[in-house]
Amino acid sequence: MTQEQLKHLEFIQNVITRMNSNSFSIKGWMITIVSAFLALYASSKNIDYILFAIPIVIVFWLLDSYYLLQERKFRALYNDKAGLNINPKDVKDFEMNPALYTKNDDIKYSFFNVFKSVTQWMLYFNIVVSLLGFYGYIKLDSSKKGVDDMARKVFFSFKYEDVNRAMVVRNSWVVQGKESAGFIDKAEFEEVKQKGDKAIQTWIDEQLQGTSVTVVLIGENTCKSKWVKYEIDESIKRGNGILAIDISKIKDLNSKKTSQRCGWMIPKGYKNYLWNKDDGYKNMGAWIEEAAKKVGK
Repeated sequence: MTQEQLKHLEFIQNVITRMNSNSFSIKGWMITIVSAFLALYASSKNIDYILFAIPIVIVFWLLDSYYLLQERKFRALYNDKAGLNINPKDVKDFEMNPALYTKNDDIKYSFFNVFKSVTQWMLYFNIVVSLLGFYGYIKLDSSKKGVDDMARKVFFSFKYEDVNRAMVVRNSWVVQGKESAGFIDKAEFEEVKQKGDKAIQTWIDEQLQGTSVTVVLIGENTCKSKWVKYEIDESIKRGNGILAIDISKIKDLNSKKTSQRCGWMIPKGYKNYLWNKDDGYKNMGAWIEEAAKKVGK
């Protein structure tokens, strides 16, 4: 074998190695991206992220199959040039043309044959099936509960002077195993307030992250609060479902007195409820779900 032929074989082997490396990298990237979508689901509880991962897997499956097909063709080119095949093709020195090998020569040079090969099928198909199964399990579990509020995170907006009444509402939600945001103790509230308006806005924005519904708790002076108004505006921008609850007739834990509602603050189109009269303890979950579904969440 001449030096030119040996060099040619070396070139072909380098391409085979590169194709194999590409295939390995594709699998790694696919797993990384799928893991990222599952992490997004875990943080947001939005099961659509599981479905979003499936077309990603299929795209990587196709791309990996392409590189595997090229590797097969270059291996055939190597074997022919090295004289290892029984009926080798006439490969010129330094010819690097994988198109010499088609499915007419051998079915293994068919893209579909590579796509459905055991190594590809066992990895990618099983991941797709697992994602679909995981999605179906979550949907089925949700339907058994009647609603998807098991993963619902709710932001409660209220004026701090009504915190005792707001805690009654919030606790009725939390004892059902649900998640809430928008609550802050007195010391932390004063600390944030001293840092200025920007710090308060940042705190509110952070609390709103991951929520799907904002519940505005309205008391006697809530309408005067610029921060409740800010929370309502930001909730609308984020696409949260919104509802208002009159908490003025809940007795304050300190004074044991009720108060008067200042008015309804939320825009038209959103629903208002009376905590006592409409039996908020029993029905708030349904109110929240209705508000969420109204905005597609």
